Parts: sequence; structure tokens; C-alpha cells
Amino acid sequence: MSSRRRTWFLIRLAFYVAVIAVLFLVKGVPDWQAFRRLASGKATSDSLLTVAGRDLAPRLVDSLVVQYRADYPQVTVTLTAGGTNQALEDLVNRRADVAFLYRPPTAAEQAQLRTVDGDTAVVVRVAVGGVALVGAAGADTAALDLDAVRELLRTGRAAGCARLYAPDPNDGLWDAARLRCDLPDRTGGDVVFLADETAVASAVASDPDACGLVSTFTIDVAEDDQLVARPVRAESGDPAARPTYTNLVTGAYPLHHWLYVACRGRGGIEGAKFVNHLASARGQRQVRRAGAVPAQQTAREIVITRDPPGS
Repeated sequence: MSSRRRTWFLIRLAFYVAVIAVLFLVKGVPDWQAFRRLASGKATSDSLLTVAGRDLAPRLVDSLVVQYRADYPQVTVTLTAGGTNQALEDLVNRRADVAFLYRPPTAAEQAQLRTVDGDTAVVVRVAVGGVALVGAAGADTAALDLDAVRELLRTGRAAGCARLYAPDPNDGLWDAARLRCDLPDRTGGDVVFLADETAVASAVASDPDACGLVSTFTIDVAEDDQLVARPVRAESGDPAARPTYTNLVTGAYPLHHWLYVACRGRGGIEGAKFVNHLASARGQRQVRRAGAVPAQQTAREIVITRDPPGS
């Protein structure tokens, strides 16, 4: 090799080494275990996938897993119970590859994931659910406007309800209702917080003077003969609406929340595949076939005007 060619070779080699060093500094150490799984074929043959957070949307999650198994028969899927907090714990502690959630991880929870795993979680929206205000069967079913709902969330009493039961505020449903009503306070004055939505439904069913907050993902009020959903008006003068599929899509029912799915940024291949699948057009069609509103199918306000800007 001539002196000139050797010089250019060394320059290129130094450049490549510098690029690799920068990538290590920015991206961190590569996930060699994932690379070995890919190289050995274990990522696509007899793979294991553990999904946490089933209790947040039992029917939807079960349906999505059945359809995913049909698409990827080589994957063995295990479901674990629990709500948002338990699902996040399982994800952080590597007991689960995927977690269903009612809220994205907080900054502190993402920091824990970075400490444990070297990267934050990947989170996407899967579906839209209704935050239903329920009462005992035979109780007052008069429509509520958003002002009455705000008063109920602030004080725990309003519009014929002497008490308001709500699930653990850390699970995310309470914050979703609060944000839909533009309420800055974290908790209500006399709101009774219970362990989960099943406990809320049970408490309301035996207390005709109370109301409760539940998700349509968890409690199917239309099929529950012990509960009834209170209709809510999105705007003054609008017709009252219950949290049905159509009313959630159009925005006629104003109290909605998101179902999220998350995987670790540096977790297993199967977790990332499952999250990407649910975010894809095929995954969103499977959400719709399961009877839920896909996250990508949201109501959009269309304003048509002939007035030029600034007039």
C-alpha cells in the first residue's frame, strides 16, 4: 500500500472510530442481548410476551391478544392483572414486556425506567374510553351539564348525589375527568377514593344517594342491571348524551380518557412489536372490531367561514 493510500485509509478509520464513539456517548451501550436474540432467531420463534394491566380494559385486552395470537402464532402471550400502578411496577421491574395504562408514566416514573433500563418507556395511545358517572339502578338519571360535573368533582356533592366514589387517583381516570372539566386541583374535597373501579361500582350499587366514576373500558354500564349512567351535556343547550361509541367519536359525550400501551425503550423485541402493532392501521382496526373507539378515530371540529382572516 502506498503512503498516500495508507494516509487516506487511516483518516477514514479515524473518522469511523469517532462516529462510533459519538454514538456510544449519545445512545449508550447497544442492547447486545436483543442483537443475540435476533441473530439466533429466538425473537421470532416460540417468543414470550407478558402483558400487564389487563384489569383496565378486560374485554378489549382479551380481544386484542386473541387477534395478535392469530397474527403471530409463534408468540406465547401471558396476561397479568392489575391497574395502571401495578402495570407500571411490572414494567419497571421487568416482570412485563408491555403495560396497558390509563395515563402516561410521570417524569419520576420515566426516570426510574431510565435508571433500571437505560432508556425511558415508549408510550402510544390505543383507544378512547368514556368516563362514566354512574348511579344505582333506579336512582336519579337527570342529565348533568359540565358545571354540575365540576361541582361534583370539587365537593363530592351535586345534582342529586350526596357522595362521589372514585378509583385510586394515581391510576389516571380521576385526572382525566378533572382535565376534561378544566379543574386544576388534584383531588376533590369529600370525594371517597376506593381501590379500583370494581370497588366503586360495588359501593354505588349499594348506595342510592351516591354517584361513581368508572371507565367504560372496565364497567359495561349498559349490561349492568345494578348501575345506570348519568347523561352529560357537552355545552349548554346541547342534547344530553351517554358514553356510547358514537357519542365518544363525535364528542357529544364530553368526558373521555385514553387507554395507553407502553413498553421499555430497551426492552425485548416482542414488547416493541406488540406496541407497534397496536399503533398500526391493522391494530387500530382490531380495536374497532373489539367494540372500542380507536385512538386514531377522534372527532375533529370543522369550521367553514367566508370571512378573510383579520376582518
